[in-house]
Amino acid sequence: MMSLETLLARVALVVLFFAPTAPAQDFILRGSRVQLPNGRLVEGLDVWVRGATIREIGPEIHGGPSTRVVLLHDRVVHPGLIDFGNQIGLTEVGSVRGTVDTREAEDFNPHLRILTGINPHSSHIPVARANGILFSLVFADAGIVSGLSPIVRLFGDDASSMAIRPEAFLVVKVPRPKLPPLFERTPRAVRLAGRDAFAPLRKRFAKARRYFAAQKESVARGTDAPPLDIHAEALRGILQGEVPVLFRADTVEAITAAVDFATAENLRFVLHGCRDAWKIADFLAARKVDCILSGVYRRPPRGDPYDAVYANAFHLHRAGVRIAFSTGSSSNVRNLPYEAAMAVSFGLPAAAARRALTSDAADILGLRRKIGTLSPGAEATFFVSTGDILDATSRVQEVFVRGRAIPATSRHTRLRDKFLKPREGDGTGR
Repeated sequence: MMSLETLLARVALVVLFFAPTAPAQDFILRGSRVQLPNGRLVEGLDVWVRGATIREIGPEIHGGPSTRVVLLHDRVVHPGLIDFGNQIGLTEVGSVRGTVDTREAEDFNPHLRILTGINPHSSHIPVARANGILFSLVFADAGIVSGLSPIVRLFGDDASSMAIRPEAFLVVKVPRPKLPPLFERTPRAVRLAGRDAFAPLRKRFAKARRYFAAQKESVARGTDAPPLDIHAEALRGILQGEVPVLFRADTVEAITAAVDFATAENLRFVLHGCRDAWKIADFLAARKVDCILSGVYRRPPRGDPYDAVYANAFHLHRAGVRIAFSTGSSSNVRNLPYEAAMAVSFGLPAAAARRALTSDAADILGLRRKIGTLSPGAEATFFVSTGDILDATSRVQEVFVRGRAIPATSRHTRLRDKFLKPREGDGTGR
């Protein structure tokens, strides 16, 4: 049963903020546990929000003369969670082709701007938001090179208003290396197979560099510029080191091939998927490679321990590899915190898991102290829950996006409220 203090806290929040989408305000949330940038939960801290940013975090903040104070009892304030790779807004119903906008006929599509395909009115977005996932990197599955993926807030009337970075990463699915027979599979042979798998992409990059050189030469000589090459133009930011590459790779062979290719091409990059990354954790740590873990619930390959994927995050964390989490889905984005919780069950420290969902993910995105953190000057996008978000029994009660209160409702909650109403006289209490 809900206690009187809990009921009063909820009523106060509803009265002060929901109307139904209230403007950004000047308020203090008092007396709650707060997740700090290091991932720890600290009791008795206040959160002062003014406008779209966090003004101050600390005990007994007084605020200004117009600042409203809301008492939170036994509540936890978390920064908005970041899903580092999914298809939310691109896929609605997998069996209905017209609602799936993730594929292309060609394999090489660096010119695609994934932001333009996002449906801001997708029913999956409020479902994810109602469980604390407030930021997402959205990618397609359009061949080997899947276009430029944005990092977005999961709130907005159109895709452009959701975007934080419209072109955050170029997404590349690592081609599967053609490995030699098992008795010839030496480390050198595996490396050469990985290099051969990247040969088509290497040629594309070389062609783009020749195109840029021809452009410079035409300007210097005053001659006609070469014909426009949209693929090369899309690669300009990548080859100049302005836009990083996200390599989707699971096996040891694919991971090492991606690292070798990115190093040779002098690219900024991260790895996504990383199912077998635990096997070469020291290799990745020595090269300071960030790993985005996707599919923590997956079964391991034959021959690996049953908990290989569950304990993957623990082994990488112990080696010193920075990690984040990704669902890679659209309808299952809501389960992001539970994937991190599974990793905690197999050795990953809880504070490290919270960082991987928030501040570490923001650091990898290059948005340090802007999102994914509750600290002065950061964006006031966070949520209030009944407990630690890693606990599956915790419920998100309030969501704030840039200081504005957003109802934590979705199709799921509407159906729950519709069909779980108490029925008079049935004696069930439901």
